[in-house]
Formats: sequence, C-alpha cells, structure tokens
Amino acid sequence: MPKPEQIAKPHYLVVNADESEPGTFKDREIMLRVPHRLLEGCLIAAHAIESKHVFIYIRGEYLSTSSRSSRAALERDARRRPARRRRRSSLHRGAGAYICGEETALLESLEGRRGQPRTKPPFPAVAGPLRLADG
Repeated sequence: MPKPEQIAKPHYLVVNADESEPGTFKDREIMLRVPHRLLEGCLIAAHAIESKHVFIYIRGEYLSTSSRSSRAALERDARRRPARRRRRSSLHRGAGAYICGEETALLESLEGRRGQPRTKPPFPAVAGPLRLADG
C-alpha cells in the first residue's frame, strides 16, 4: 500500500468479509461475537491510510451476522462525539460469488455491477476504485 500522500484522494478502506472459500467461518464468527472490535480495527486502518469511508463487504446469506454488525455500527456512531464522526462505515451484502474474493471483482460488486475481475494494472491499492464516490 503506498503512503497516503503518494496517491490521489479520496482514499477508501474495503474489508472483504465475504468468506466465499468453502468451509471458512472466521469472518462470520468475528462479526457475530465481537463486531465492535472489527469496526474499531477498521477505523484504525482507515485513520492510517487517511480514509473517510470504510466499506465492509459481507456474504449476503449471513443475515444475523449482517444485522448484528449493522447494530454495532449504529451503537458505535451513537457513542462517538460529533467531531470524531468523520469516518463512516457501510456494510454491503454480497451475492455469495466466489470470484468476489478477488479485489477488482469485489469492487465491481460494491459498485452495483456483476462481480467480474478488471484488467490490471492499475491496481486498486494504487489507483483506487474507478467509480466509487465518497458520498
């Protein structure tokens, strides 16, 4: 990951919690048991790369995990002072496609398109997503 001052702004943090790999359940367990820790880790990472927005991409079938993580985000926002609410997090439920584990396919899915890999370069860590808006 380049230093924040070496690449154009805005910066985004995208967390892949989709678990499309068969038999993998680590992300779901973290989000069910300690969702506040995941969110705090995301905010620390976002601060380090000077990102104002965090996108957490979660498997669409994990309804209880999704609702628990959303509730934790709302609780976190309610406890934070207004001056510290600069960083926002968005939880996106994916379609469960294995290919979305690949970084550019995940970005395509986040942007509302079919999760298909993009041609590289440019790499997302350097050039960022092509169409995500900071809004």
